[in-house]
Amino acid sequence: MPKKRDRPPGLQKAIEAAGSVQALAQLLRLSPARVSRWGTVPAAYVAEIEAKTGVPREQLRPDTALRFRT
Repeated sequence: MPKKRDRPPGLQKAIEAAGSVQALAQLLRLSPARVSRWGTVPAAYVAEIEAKTGVPREQLRPDTALRFRT
């Protein structure tokens, strides 16, 4: 059986909040394959994922959290 791919916790939370990789991809109007290849959430999608899933941007991209503060 293939090993489940390790994802950053924030990305995993977003996937769980959406219901699946496919559901998150649909919310973002992307292919599921594209989302499943992410090693980290691209900065261009952070605000949209936060708005659509409720997962805070600081959890999605803790490495760039200071840039997202308003």
